[in-house]
Amino acid sequence: MKNVLKHLVAIGVICTSIVANSVIAHATDTLFPQVGVQTIIQDITEDEAKWAYAKELGTINSDELRLMSAIIWCEAGNQCEAGQQAVGIVVMNRVADEANFGSTVEEVIYWPGQFRPRDDGRLNKALKMYDNGELPEDCIKAARYALLGNDTVNYNGQEIDMSEILYFARELSNASLRIEDHDFR
Repeated sequence: MKNVLKHLVAIGVICTSIVANSVIAHATDTLFPQVGVQTIIQDITEDEAKWAYAKELGTINSDELRLMSAIIWCEAGNQCEAGQQAVGIVVMNRVADEANFGSTVEEVIYWPGQFRPRDDGRLNKALKMYDNGELPEDCIKAARYALLGNDTVNYNGQEIDMSEILYFARELSNASLRIEDHDFR
């Protein structure tokens, strides 16, 4: 059933495009001939469908990659791979917790009071660096990792589950994890 739902979500994304009628026909006739498939597809929000479809195909929205790469550079550009990935995972965890932080990468990053680089100009600098091909590849790689739905990091030989982590800072009270210069909880 889980795979069926993944495919339904993927189909839901395609259904929002110009070729919606032919995709629905293909899905209804070929992939899921059961009664009621169109009703299920209609119940999936466009944002949920886009994210699930991208994850299923291993593709990423280029605007989200650009923004995620930039915020990772701002917040953890001088950190190890796990630290950079962890920052990206925190962003994605906040996307999943849309009631408190927004429902897209852009909303989360621009959410008032959450990311200092948004306010001090570093984010705009990082976005220009990305556009000019000057942003370090390790930040882009960490952004891809998080955007594809990964929620673990490997740090000091340990696989660490980050799926519940919503906050990070240089110093954070009640932190449950420290990766190089950042506390996480």
